[in-house]
Amino acid sequence: MQDRKTVSICSLKQFPPPAGEDYVTIYEKGGSLFHEPLAEAINYGKSLRFPQVNISQELSRPSMSRESAKSAFLDCGGKPSLTQIWQEDGLHGIISSVLEDHPENSKLKSYIKKSIECLLSYISNSPIANDRLLSKISTNNNWKSGSVRCLDWHTFADKLAICFKDDTIKIYSCQTKVISVTPLLKHNKQVNVCKIAWRPYIASVLAVGCENGILIWKIDPTSLASRPTNMELLEGHKPICDIVWHPYGNLLASASPIDNSVMVWDVELGRREPLKRFGGGVSLLRWSDDGSRLLSSYTSSLFRVWDTQTWQYEKWSLSGRGSMTAACWNKNRLIFANDSQPYLHCIVFHNAENCTSEIGSMQCIDVTTCTTNTMSGEEVRVGGIVRDIKWTSERLAVLFRETSFVALFSTSTRPSFSVLPIGFVRGPNNSIPMLIDLKSNSGKGIILTMIWSEDTLTYIPLCTSTEENTIYESFTEFEPSAIYSTVM
Repeated sequence: MQDRKTVSICSLKQFPPPAGEDYVTIYEKGGSLFHEPLAEAINYGKSLRFPQVNISQELSRPSMSRESAKSAFLDCGGKPSLTQIWQEDGLHGIISSVLEDHPENSKLKSYIKKSIECLLSYISNSPIANDRLLSKISTNNNWKSGSVRCLDWHTFADKLAICFKDDTIKIYSCQTKVISVTPLLKHNKQVNVCKIAWRPYIASVLAVGCENGILIWKIDPTSLASRPTNMELLEGHKPICDIVWHPYGNLLASASPIDNSVMVWDVELGRREPLKRFGGGVSLLRWSDDGSRLLSSYTSSLFRVWDTQTWQYEKWSLSGRGSMTAACWNKNRLIFANDSQPYLHCIVFHNAENCTSEIGSMQCIDVTTCTTNTMSGEEVRVGGIVRDIKWTSERLAVLFRETSFVALFSTSTRPSFSVLPIGFVRGPNNSIPMLIDLKSNSGKGIILTMIWSEDTLTYIPLCTSTEENTIYESFTEFEPSAIYSTVM
């Protein structure tokens, strides 16, 4: 096993200068990022088979409306009864109605209303409390009001699922010569979606974690229906903030920020087994690559690593008062970040039988906020507290909470673990990255998919080989490029 002294800390200060203000990152080749002016970058990608996603069109479709059914009926006049208000708007509606009947001292009225709502939300687990919890825990920098809530590439199939702000999900496939239907997943139970996850080895099953539990969608790839109806609701705990499939696809683990149990589901049989331990609600779950370990992080500073053969665990506690915000496995190595320190930490687990490690966590990447100059000379801020990390065998992408660049690293585990800087990924028009995802392409390369604050989706091919077209064999016959779908 590797000794602590052999791990050198990589820092953002070692990175090359980011692209200038009028440039965007379009691809990586051989450890270097390439950038082009926005006007030229938009012209890239016409020959690629990546899913063509126009977020502006999705935002304008009728299903994005948040109006309720009662807006289709005329108001017959008169003040509704408390019973009607209860049925339509619940306890919060009753409080608003009572306070409106006493208009004197509007400042006091507003204070009383907000105080009562906050109290009720935490006592009764109302949507107000759920929104706050899910916004804090989500890997999305703007989960509550952004145009896209979450996305997920299928591990083996060229399918991309995107959940929009109205909680509808669309399934996009890479371009083919055959015109195919783009399925739309929508259900009245599918509310406040926080995580979607494709089932490994099965290209037609998508799990959706939301406020009401877990929805298991089965999308028939041969069907011409645009609205699949084959859905099963798994109810155990809620709201759901994270769901992860076992690498073999036989089990599904779920987490809720108000439940200290990890639920492990056998989806085929509809059975669940709670892993109940103290430590606060569960905020994050990650299976190791071989499924032998399961990481569960809590809303407190605690996290556990479970041996999935015996379901015994090793308990850890983060230094400081923070909680884990992001984590990724690579074989027996775990990298994670928390919300109180600008560092990525690493733990090496060596004993598969009892899930223990000989050494504690070590800092491996320093992402402390710093200023740097771009290629065009402007001064920008990079780094800070981590929102999310994505890790494949050779590339590590880090999304920050408050800065406009994604940090891209090269990683290697042979002969020893090493992390090297590649560069900063920059989006169009100084936009802020909201979501990231990495998809390995059968050993031919990696695709970095990003959602930006100006409702733009970008694909950035990462070519780890020195060969010119290795990554593009299954996507295009032409040169590397990126696709931009921009709100006009």
